[in-house]
Amino acid sequence: MKKLFLISLCCFATACESISVDKTETFDVNLEKAFETWKTTQECKTAKIDEYEFQSAKVYVFDPGLCGADMFSPVYDAKGNAFCNLGGIIGNVKCNNVNFDENSKFIKTIWKK
Repeated sequence: MKKLFLISLCCFATACESISVDKTETFDVNLEKAFETWKTTQECKTAKIDEYEFQSAKVYVFDPGLCGADMFSPVYDAKGNAFCNLGGIIGNVKCNNVNFDENSKFIKTIWKK
């Protein structure tokens, strides 16, 4: 059983990849600072930053990954302003009183550990 666990763990660890912020795209300086801070402070190997379209605007979900059940995902607008928080211990799915999952469109992953 231990051997199976270790093999699974090794496969998972080697499957992780690092994607850097697309340097051909320019971001607001405040959003760029938020990206850099997030990337250097995340310990979880499943942490990522995803870009979505929500309420006719680009927003960025800073997902801390699967390292804790009560962690929330801050959402920032294109200027780096905090927009809302998703998840957390209560499983919040609303931004501006609108269901984010039902009313957003995934665009791409900007970064993942």
